[in-house]
Amino acid sequence: MSICPFCEPAVKGVGCRQAEFLLDFVFYVRNIDLYDDFGPGDWLDGPMECEDKRTPPHLFKGKPAVCIRKLCEIRKYSNHECAKLEIELEAAARQKFDLEVDYTTDEDACRKH
Repeated sequence: MSICPFCEPAVKGVGCRQAEFLLDFVFYVRNIDLYDDFGPGDWLDGPMECEDKRTPPHLFKGKPAVCIRKLCEIRKYSNHECAKLEIELEAAARQKFDLEVDYTTDEDACRKH
C-alpha cells in the first residue's frame, strides 16, 4: 500500500504529508493507529517516497477518484465497512481540504491504479 495515490498529482491540491494526516485522522477516529495497527509492509511508501512515484489523476464525474480497495483488504473490511470508510474519507476531505474526492472500490478507478 502506498500513500502516493492519496496525494498530488492524483488528488490536486493535497500534499502527501496532508494525505497522511487525513488517513491518520480517519483511522484515529476508528481507534486504529495508521502505522502501529497495520502489519509490517502494509505501508510501502510514505510521503517522502511519493516524489519519485507520481500517481496520475483519475477523475470520476470531474472529481479525483482514489481506489481504497487495497486499504479495505488490508484491514479485512466487509463491503459494508469499506463503504463506511469511503464516506468517512470523503467527509474528512471536504472538512480538511474543502475538496470533493471520490474514495472508491470501483473497478474502473482500481484497475487504473
